[in-house]
Amino acid sequence: MSSHLHRPSVFRRTSVGGYQGKLLAKQNERTQGLIMFYLQKALALLLVVVHIGLLGWAVIGLLEFHPDWNLTNISNPLFGRAMLMWQWLLVLLASLTYLAGFLARFSNLPEWMSILYSLMALTCAYQTFFILKHEARFWQMGLEFIEYAVILWILFRLEWFQECLR
Repeated sequence: MSSHLHRPSVFRRTSVGGYQGKLLAKQNERTQGLIMFYLQKALALLLVVVHIGLLGWAVIGLLEFHPDWNLTNISNPLFGRAMLMWQWLLVLLASLTYLAGFLARFSNLPEWMSILYSLMALTCAYQTFFILKHEARFWQMGLEFIEYAVILWILFRLEWFQECLR
């Protein structure tokens, strides 16, 4: 009596072997590749949406410098005018760099974004340690740093970006 008869049906050997097995393996590989391709593309589009949002946020922040502007109040009143101008210009530059670099398939986009996110992280650290006073400021700073790290990891490591930005 053969030993495979005593195994549960899940563990029985199937008759798919040789050419059929290779064909199925190749189809599975192709399917997984397509899934990863579309997931990475979706991440890329999500980052476009995020940077469009950052662009809008920066424009509104800069509009608040106009004396007649009273539609919004998103700027932190604890920050001085110079700090706010630096923050909004930096966010504006980062969002425009990402959007233009992505659309133009700028091969050095990950490096440029790492420079801009580093400046944004330094600004955040300065604001957190020397200006802000609320209890959650360190958690918020940590979350912001994680966001920068995740975006940079996506830009530097995901295959779709490597292919797209060539």
